[in-house]
Amino acid sequence: MKAVIYTRVSTDEQNPKSQLTVVEEYAKSKGYDVVRVFEESISGSVNPLERPVFKEVLKFVRENNIDAIVMHDIT
Repeated sequence: MKAVIYTRVSTDEQNPKSQLTVVEEYAKSKGYDVVRVFEESISGSVNPLERPVFKEVLKFVRENNIDAIVMHDIT
């Protein structure tokens, strides 16, 4: 199963790597083939469908027949 990973933090001071580690381990445990990782730094108060990188994720998923988006939390 092909998957992408999406991580998001609110500030430049936060590090998305802790989220990345958790979701990479999850994807591995499920046997997913992670083909790309997307990282975004934007407030959680912004609707996910209005976040530039998340919109890029959705476009990539559609264009590349991706089966799953793995993320720590959509908020």
